[in-house]
Amino acid sequence: MSHKYSSSWAIRDINLEIYQTGIVGLLGSNGAGKSTTMNIMCGVLNQTEGMVYINDIDLRKHPEEAKKQIGFLPQNPPLYMDHGR
Repeated sequence: MSHKYSSSWAIRDINLEIYQTGIVGLLGSNGAGKSTTMNIMCGVLNQTEGMVYINDIDLRKHPEEAKKQIGFLPQNPPLYMDHGR
């Protein structure tokens, strides 16, 4: 898959296979495309080119079914802050 923001490619020709068991982390320098890759794989962002399949489910054609197959914990979890209650 590939993704382009305006005139520059954030990721280009990524081919990634993740096996069903275990935990996966993406490591790389700032601007390497980690967040873009994860946002595409989680269905938050559509790729400019290529396809994403999760357990053989096309993410664009069946997003709800594909998203049921994954779990994602970003660097800053989207949780409500505890304000001392």
